[in-house]
Amino acid sequence: MPARALLPRRMGHRTLASTPALWASIPCPRSELRLDLVLPSGQSFRWLTASA
Repeated sequence: MPARALLPRRMGHRTLASTPALWASIPCPRSELRLDLVLPSGQSFRWLTASA
């Protein structure tokens, strides 16, 4: 059964925090981490400069 099937339709931070079984570690070498691109919530964004 996919994890998505276990989640309520609208899931807030408190729900995820209270369900640690839904979290999983992703093996990633420290040299590949770009914490300057990651928001405190775990989202990341990359911006590209576009010519005018």
